[in-house]
Amino acid sequence: MLPYADHVYSKIIKIMEAQKAMYQETLVKIPTPKFYMLYNGKPQKKFRDVLKLSDAFNEEDGDLEIRVHVIDISYNEKNEILQSCEPLYGYSYLVHLIQAYKKESDDDDTAIAKAIDDCKKAGILTNFLAKNGKEVIDMFKLQWNIKDAKKYWTEEAHENGKVEGEIKGKADSARSLMKTMNCTKEKAMELLQIPTELQPKIMAML
Repeated sequence: MLPYADHVYSKIIKIMEAQKAMYQETLVKIPTPKFYMLYNGKPQKKFRDVLKLSDAFNEEDGDLEIRVHVIDISYNEKNEILQSCEPLYGYSYLVHLIQAYKKESDDDDTAIAKAIDDCKKAGILTNFLAKNGKEVIDMFKLQWNIKDAKKYWTEEAHENGKVEGEIKGKADSARSLMKTMNCTKEKAMELLQIPTELQPKIMAML
């Protein structure tokens, strides 16, 4: 979302010729941003939701915040949001076609191009695609392929499993050392040279 915002405001600055205004003392007004994420995955319980960038921060006192309004536009004739907005309906239908063509071919570029061509022929998003066709293609190319996503999820789960296994193993070693040498938890940690970041979890297991 941040790279997208940077891209949009860069365009605005060029249009406003704000390069000159950058050196003025008066405040230069810019359009108020609104961020929307059009979700087209598995059906959700809520048609609308709000995500915050700060939810991903390690600490709660960050100085940067972005709120993104999530709207479920999964292609469905019963989706009232789509029925009330022609552009969203067109976008949802375009995504629907791309996903369908991806099942027929492993070539993403071909699937995207074919879906865009079909929409133009059907009179759907005609003007938008004519003006922003390249941006649309680039956007869909950046989306994760489900095969890649599953691969990353598997790797992440494997890595988490390795860490949990390491913690359990070190806890067993510390417990054995405490019994053999009749020493404290802290001393066992020191003798085993257990990393500081792992000590709280291991202490809780002893």
